[in-house]
Amino acid sequence: MGHRTEFPAHIRLLPHEEWQSVGEHLDEVEAIAREAGGKIGLQNTASLAAYLHDAGKYTKAFKDYLVDSVFGRRQGKGPIHSTIGAKYLYETRYQSSRDPTEKLTAQLISLVICQHHGLCDCLSVDGEDKYTQKMETDKELFYGEAMGHYTAIYRSEEELERLFQAAYGEVEALCQKMQDRGLDGYFTIAMVQRFLLSAIIDGDYSSTYHFMSNTAPTPPVDPKSFWRQGVERLEDVLQEYGKRADQNPINRYRQKISEECRAFAKRGTGVYQLTVPTGGGKTESSIRFALEHAKEHGKDKIIYVIPYLSILEQNADRIRKILLSPECSEPEHYILEHHSNIIWERDEEADEDQTEREKAYRALTERYSSPVVFTTMVQFLETFFGQKKQSIRRMQSYANAVVIFDEVQSIPVNSISLFNGAVNFLSEVANTTVVLCTATQPELSRTRRPILLAAHPNMVENVTDTFQQFKRVQIKNCCTDAGYSVEAAADFILEASEQKDSLLAILNTRKEAGDVYRCIEKRLKQRGEDAYELYHLSNAMCPNHRRERLRMIKERLAEKRQQPDGKKLICVSTQLIEAGVDISFQCVVRALAGLDRIAQAAGRCNREGEIDCQDVYVIKLAEENLSNLKDIAYGKEATARIFDEFKRNPAMFGYDLLSPQAMAVFYQYYYQGREKEMDFAVPQRGSQAGFTVYDILSQNQVGRSAYEEWEDCDSELILSQAFQTAAREFYVIRQDAISVIVPYGDQGKAVIANLNGDCTLEEAKGFLAKAQPYTVDLYSHSVATLQRGDAIYPLLDGSVWVLKERYYDDQLGVVSEAGKMDMWSV
Repeated sequence: MGHRTEFPAHIRLLPHEEWQSVGEHLDEVEAIAREAGGKIGLQNTASLAAYLHDAGKYTKAFKDYLVDSVFGRRQGKGPIHSTIGAKYLYETRYQSSRDPTEKLTAQLISLVICQHHGLCDCLSVDGEDKYTQKMETDKELFYGEAMGHYTAIYRSEEELERLFQAAYGEVEALCQKMQDRGLDGYFTIAMVQRFLLSAIIDGDYSSTYHFMSNTAPTPPVDPKSFWRQGVERLEDVLQEYGKRADQNPINRYRQKISEECRAFAKRGTGVYQLTVPTGGGKTESSIRFALEHAKEHGKDKIIYVIPYLSILEQNADRIRKILLSPECSEPEHYILEHHSNIIWERDEEADEDQTEREKAYRALTERYSSPVVFTTMVQFLETFFGQKKQSIRRMQSYANAVVIFDEVQSIPVNSISLFNGAVNFLSEVANTTVVLCTATQPELSRTRRPILLAAHPNMVENVTDTFQQFKRVQIKNCCTDAGYSVEAAADFILEASEQKDSLLAILNTRKEAGDVYRCIEKRLKQRGEDAYELYHLSNAMCPNHRRERLRMIKERLAEKRQQPDGKKLICVSTQLIEAGVDISFQCVVRALAGLDRIAQAAGRCNREGEIDCQDVYVIKLAEENLSNLKDIAYGKEATARIFDEFKRNPAMFGYDLLSPQAMAVFYQYYYQGREKEMDFAVPQRGSQAGFTVYDILSQNQVGRSAYEEWEDCDSELILSQAFQTAAREFYVIRQDAISVIVPYGDQGKAVIANLNGDCTLEEAKGFLAKAQPYTVDLYSHSVATLQRGDAIYPLLDGSVWVLKERYYDDQLGVVSEAGKMDMWSV
């Protein structure tokens, strides 16, 4: 039996009984948290939070609870221990002080401590003082006993006093920096609080995991060595690209952009823009900048944030092949992909090893320990604003890094202010360089809560000239006032395809895409036409279905380029294909939408400049239902306005509807009047007033007003943010989306069969993980339609839904009846 300490934090029974003292645990957490806190200049602040976060475990009540729980004598919740350290700061520093900075320091650290087991509000949106209630609770905390033992055994009050004074100085310096940089102080402090919380959670999880699993921490990859090797490998690859530059003008322009990005890497930390035309090679150019910049400025990490899984997997695979040797056995330790499609294929002969590797992968995704990380915009926003502790834990990894936001125009409009505030925190406080990367650069620095761009932020010297050099298409406005019916749109597409070997048609909704596809299919059958290959792509198809269909289309296009066969290829798709997918058609037809989307669609046309300037036709659908797609509806209005103005004054737009000038005007119109929406507005519910997530993470005026009305005086809280409410209300993907497992292919059917059988909870978790590539997200009204038609059924006590086989079409994906998509409005 191992050493039994008087006050244990954790007890491990295997391989033999071992007790970890509270002091040992606090020291380990402090070492991790201090390092993270130091990246934002708050090392002592983080240390004090770490030292006090589990002070409540210095009681006989907690020891008895822990021992009884471990040895099976009782279950249930133990005594509250996460509030003790917070209460100590509240009583000794916050409550009696008249110094605003002292009160801010005390409240900031106490919030970190009491939230490490779950977020809480300081002031609720209804005006209730949750912070004071938590600090002055009537619940039995054993406060006197805990702090008595703590100061006698672990850290004296004098030591805590010295550490608090150091923290005070750090917070004071931070406040001065925020004022000097013109930051929203309240919102930025909310980001600081969450960052410190992230550091504590990371330290707490790491210490606990390594003790309970009896393992030592894995030494991290040395970033300096990796940046040096990565730069060398990338330069070797780019030299090979350079040898082919003379074969195609487009390749020469790409090489020029890449060289500019490399030279730009010497610039200091800041927020920069890489505005490159579609097909301009921004993936290689941005990673070239990132590697050089990380090497030059000692950054710890490169994080590539991408909105769409198809692009993420494509780009991660490309960078992995460049930076890693094929013999690398554990590539995720160097280049980590973090998204829902990652599934470890189990080898039955090495099942235990695979399980350990899967555990290691989960640990990597919770900490982002790898030097290069590819993740999604959903994961980024959840890290900064969601409520899951695993997501919060990752936030500390974003400090002293290079963060590239690819296809940055895809940020949901309702999250723009939150995104801008997070980026400003990263750049101005966390010493992180941010690159906003896209062909259609949104005007984020001109919104009401702007991103603070660096001076001279453009990584490409002359954006207008660069777009002229890459001009491979021209926009043809074919919109009519009445708009096209589905039948007329199908006829337009067929007519446009007559002079082209390949055509891509992109519609705004799944319903329109499915209806136009079926109409074209019907027309071709009526003609007895067999010289056409017709494909369909939409999110009504599961990820593996889309991936395989896209691969098939790419292969056919490559074959046709090498050896034309007289057959015409038409692909009818939703907008899922238009951003970042490396594919090229001779012609594109795009349903009227935002100019940014039209520009992205144009990037799928004549991508390599293989032939002379090609046409991108824009048409308007007559009966399009965009009630659930507000951003597309706003985009349509703004683009229609630009089309009208272009007819009258094309010089205003540089005589090109895809010019940077046209895009700047588009965003001006697109954002007009949407300022409150950008703050993530939450509507009024019953007696509760409406509010915005940005406000309740900043000054929380709605909560302060309610408090003033209720108490007839102003709240005296320094920080009044409603952290728990903000996280609960925030979402990236609509909350009424429901996942349905579909029987696509033999593997999809096998997953469903396994879930239908007798399986343990652990087996069910494994099957559900494997079901991700065979899952379609449907809105609630679509699920209701399928339920009425007896098309879906529940499994695992109603926790998952499964689609019956006859309701999954090999071409369209999920349908309500054979060949029909009438349930779709999005």
